[in-house]
Amino acid sequence: MTVQQYGGQWKRLGNEAKDQLVGSSVQSADALGAIANKNQMKLVKVIGTECIIAAKVVTGNKTMLPVLLHGKVRGGSIVFTCRSPSRSLSSAVISMIKAAC
Repeated sequence: MTVQQYGGQWKRLGNEAKDQLVGSSVQSADALGAIANKNQMKLVKVIGTECIIAAKVVTGNKTMLPVLLHGKVRGGSIVFTCRSPSRSLSSAVISMIKAAC
């Protein structure tokens, strides 16, 4: 996925969740990208202290749902914003990545 494709999907996916992880040992966007890769997510690009990450979740009926995650790392905290077709899915993805951090 390119940055342009990510941006287009970001605008279309309206079910957004936001959260913050305070006291994280993750100190850089590159480190956050590595954690995302270990969790079957694709790092699209690191831009300064920000990561843009994409994934697809396969449902029980084999439907693939796009998930887009934005993370901003600053001073021991990470601010997450996630968009997907479902707000509960967006929240679940943030919970999963926070647990991995």
